Amino acid sequence: MTLPKRLCAALAAMWMLSGCAGSGHPATTAPTRSAPAHHMASPVAYTMADLQFADRMAAYLNGALAISGQARARSSDPQVLALASGIGAELRGQMQQLLGWYAQWGKKPPGSAAAVHGWAGLPSQAQIRQLAALRGPAFDHAFLELIIADQQGVLAVATLEQEGGTFAPARQLAAQLVSGSTLAIVRLKQMLKPPA
Repeated sequence: MTLPKRLCAALAAMWMLSGCAGSGHPATTAPTRSAPAHHMASPVAYTMADLQFADRMAAYLNGALAISGQARARSSDPQVLALASGIGAELRGQMQQLLGWYAQWGKKPPGSAAAVHGWAGLPSQAQIRQLAALRGPAFDHAFLELIIADQQGVLAVATLEQEGGTFAPARQLAAQLVSGSTLAIVRLKQMLKPPA
């Protein structure tokens, strides 16, 4: 298995990349009730920790998409291109899982203007603009550094969900994130090369 494929398997837990890992979609499973999920009389039970986990995961997914979307025109490394392509292709669909949670909870998902400043590992708009100004090896290095930071932030968020969450699909995802984080970050660091 090539490095990008191994990395994609490790990040499957981190980013819900079911296309690489072949995992199911527990988060979108409708509750067992006589009426369809969108006609439920009351929302599914959740805690503030579950809601914060979903909010922050949505932000990290959007951050990873913003970063990976730049690689095709700016990267010179086939491994980076393969990684970015896998991320971009899967995350757009996986965001629907989080939207399913919000629907079950009777909550609105956070908008693009949600206050997310200061979250560990989440790329700022300035960092995304700086990345857009780079090409070749300099881009590859900065891209991988941002992705590594993103995954370290995701690990911290998943740990908080394990400590305070009660919503079963969210807790299941958090466990997958924690168990897969070390390998994913190690693989990413293996791809990291000194900037040109």
